[in-house]
Amino acid sequence: MANLFQGSIRLQNTPCNTDIGDAGTCLAETDCRSRGGTGSGQCGRSGLTCCTFKFTCSGKTSSNETLFVNPSYPLGENGTNTCQVTIQNAPDVCQLRLDLEEFSLSPPDEYGRCTKDSFMVRTTVGERLPMLCGENKGQHLYVDMGRGSGNPVVLSVITNDIDFSRKWKIKISLIPCNNYVMAPSGCLQYYRLPSDVIRSFNYGPRVDSKSRYLSNLRYTSCIRVEENFCAIKWMTEAENSFSWGASNDPLYSAGNASFSDLGLTGGLCNDDDYVGIDQGSQEGSGAGEDRFCGGRLFYNNVVI
Repeated sequence: MANLFQGSIRLQNTPCNTDIGDAGTCLAETDCRSRGGTGSGQCGRSGLTCCTFKFTCSGKTSSNETLFVNPSYPLGENGTNTCQVTIQNAPDVCQLRLDLEEFSLSPPDEYGRCTKDSFMVRTTVGERLPMLCGENKGQHLYVDMGRGSGNPVVLSVITNDIDFSRKWKIKISLIPCNNYVMAPSGCLQYYRLPSDVIRSFNYGPRVDSKSRYLSNLRYTSCIRVEENFCAIKWMTEAENSFSWGASNDPLYSAGNASFSDLGLTGGLCNDDDYVGIDQGSQEGSGAGEDRFCGGRLFYNNVVI
């Protein structure tokens, strides 16, 4: 017997992906246009279109799966501007997840400061969120909206460099209260897979006269505990992909080349930047160390 239906049938208001890969919602074309969306691609044989909602400077939204883009997107911006959008709180929404699907701003200066371009998230719940610039495609942020709060969250991109073409596309996801995908309190980032890669903001190759990692950051990346697992193993992605802070040890401060390649721990990392990993050890047993710095992660670029 021949199959009378080819392709899946997607229902109204279910998630979808457009022809160019943007996240959207299955809607009737007339409904999509009336809500200010753009249809791109079909939702199977349902007759619905995959509708995306992009908005830019001075816009407001309270809808899930909305994309905040630069004004000329998919082209870049070159000039001085302040682009600000407002995310209005919806009933029973406690968190936002911001996925930086595209994010290229002017890089930080030699001290790691975002002196030309900057991306800021402002809330009214007292949460201190980092100021970002540089290259951050693929990063994500969780933002606490405050349970029962009617106050909005404001996203701002400030540009002050006429010699740089910047572009951004930020996916905004609304997370209901008590939902299993909520990040634990205090977590700026939340990783829910058994294996993943965590990178510092603006991670990448060295740039002459510029700093790669940003100054004045203090944030927490959290990992969901998986059932039937009893430890977390941290390994560097490459031999030279961990370089963090400086030691207060006199040999390190004196510029001893062989010593500066060591992975340092504990009190030797007290005077400068460090990465904190609770109960980190080589074998995954005992009390372990709680902070790591230097030219490698611990002794062999492995912490359990």
